Amino acid sequence: RTVDILFDRRGWNKVILLDRGIKSKNLTVSILRNLRLLFEFRRHKYDLVIDLQAVESYKSAILRYLFYKIIGSKLIAGRNTDGRGFYLTYKAAEALKGNTHEVERKLSIIKAMGGNYHNKDITISIEIKRLNYVNALLKESNLTENNIIFGINPCAFRPSRQWKHDKFIELARILSRNFKASIVIIGSNIDTELVKKILQDFKDIKAIGFTDLSLLDLAALISKFTVFITNN
Repeated sequence: RTVDILFDRRGWNKVILLDRGIKSKNLTVSILRNLRLLFEFRRHKYDLVIDLQAVESYKSAILRYLFYKIIGSKLIAGRNTDGRGFYLTYKAAEALKGNTHEVERKLSIIKAMGGNYHNKDITISIEIKRLNYVNALLKESNLTENNIIFGINPCAFRPSRQWKHDKFIELARILSRNFKASIVIIGSNIDTELVKKILQDFKDIKAIGFTDLSLLDLAALISKFTVFITNN
């Protein structure tokens, strides 16, 4: 999800992408698909590896432990979520469920390593070329910055955190009627069918959808919204 931002950053020595098999949490598939990459990691003999993600289960903890053993990490810093980070050298204590912002959770690793931080700015810098690109996309649908645009993201990574699509349709009708607003539905490429279904069911509402934008192009599009409505 963040690959566009990673490649957009300046000053990285190298950005390496793991095969999506690692995301499936299937240990055999993950290791086989990434075997060459794992040996490349091992060859580098990293002095320190920083893991920014929460350890959501003991299964995840064991998989990470094996991963770091395979690549031969000397020191590992990360989030000791509910005490599951037994393999970590530097442990940032946290609870999986809590009111701490995700940014604070990640930055807490710095303190666990004995350091400190002062800048918590999470602003994404959007290039002019990306803004021009989304302006052109909106213009194709006769939308400009003079329009009231309500952006809606009906998608969520868990069904339990996702409204039913008919709720979004009802909401869009209210917004369109009360504010004379244009509606833009967004999602990722895996949400294409859901977005299509919502657009088809609008019928009496003028709306457009985008599910094929890169993360930074999507950020540029969201910057054009008068109001942005999303799931948790």
